[in-house]
Amino acid sequence: MKVIVNHTLSRADALQCSKEILEHLRRQHATSITSVVEVWTDYKSDFSFRYRNMSITGNIFVNENNIEISGRLPMAAMLFNGIIEDTIKREAAAMLGNCKKSV
Repeated sequence: MKVIVNHTLSRADALQCSKEILEHLRRQHATSITSVVEVWTDYKSDFSFRYRNMSITGNIFVNENNIEISGRLPMAAMLFNGIIEDTIKREAAAMLGNCKKSV
């Protein structure tokens, strides 16, 4: 799975906003998402979590003009790959659009 979401923020602002994406998803799907682990190094995150007992792992890269979210889905989720990508893209775009630019 690979999702690219464009932004008009500075890279630093996009980074700050991107750090909230998994937390937002965890709150929104509190009964389904567990065991969230996220490690940031510069502009890259390695993450993992369990969604309805399926392991999801991936990365978030914050670039100058976009963020790239890639992940490995279990076989059981592959039928829903398009829906999952669309949902992540929509949620991430909304979050980036609502982020405040630093002055």
